[in-house]
Amino acid sequence: MTDAEGRRRNTILAGLVLMRRMAPDITISEMLAFLYTAENPGIRVKDLADLMATTSATASRASR
Repeated sequence: MTDAEGRRRNTILAGLVLMRRMAPDITISEMLAFLYTAENPGIRVKDLADLMATTSATASRASR
């Protein structure tokens, strides 16, 4: 994938840009929750909170 100037884009950056286009109001916490959950199907909120380095309440809100 290339950007407007023709430079090759980093895969992670390209994924974040695509996610932002698909969900313009998404927060960083929501992005993290989505990506960690996609990588770890069935993850518990407590484990998600540990991975995100946040509280269980924040992880729970972000995952909803």
